[in-house]
Amino acid sequence: MCDLCGWEEFLDNAEQLLADVEELPDRAEDFADSVKEKVEGMVDWARDNEHVTGPMETALDNMAAGVARWQR
Repeated sequence: MCDLCGWEEFLDNAEQLLADVEELPDRAEDFADSVKEKVEGMVDWARDNEHVTGPMETALDNMAAGVARWQR
């Protein structure tokens, strides 16, 4: 998703991930809730600071990979 992307692109990617989380099966509810909470926190921070850190990008990428595994 991100590879040192700008904060606005990060927000776009995060919003897409949140939409993907909503489509996960019911058995992934705990995972989905955890991802949603973490992503929303990162989105708030990125908006407030108009910046995104490398660890935030890595975390978003890792969560996206986890969501993709549930989508299979």
